[in-house]
Amino acid sequence: MGQTECAGDVAEALDRSIFSLNLSLRSVHCLSNAGLRTLRQVVACTDDQLLHIKNLGRKSLNEIKELLADLGLQPGQAVKPRAEKPRQPWWDVNLYHLLPVESLQLSGPLIRELDKRGIRYVGELASHTTSP
Repeated sequence: MGQTECAGDVAEALDRSIFSLNLSLRSVHCLSNAGLRTLRQVVACTDDQLLHIKNLGRKSLNEIKELLADLGLQPGQAVKPRAEKPRQPWWDVNLYHLLPVESLQLSGPLIRELDKRGIRYVGELASHTTSP
């Protein structure tokens, strides 16, 4: 089968946890024990692969297939992998956020007040500050 263009609701549904789906407890436990956590992982399995999951029988398979059919999907269907958001490289961090607030040459009472509030680094101070 070819790759499916995932649009809107289907793309969101594929990333849903199997625990949030309207499946019987038995089906959810079988899928979970097999290491399947999202609908995307379930869709990637064929009927035979699902039937080889311990304690997952024909009735559970039919329940899963019915749920997938409601979403316009079927077992073994090829879907595009989840698009990962680009990560910020570890070296692209504002190093000023790692400075202790004492290095800002603030007054003693202000430093103590920040310390009482658990603010010890410039980054923590910046996260508590609102922009105008």
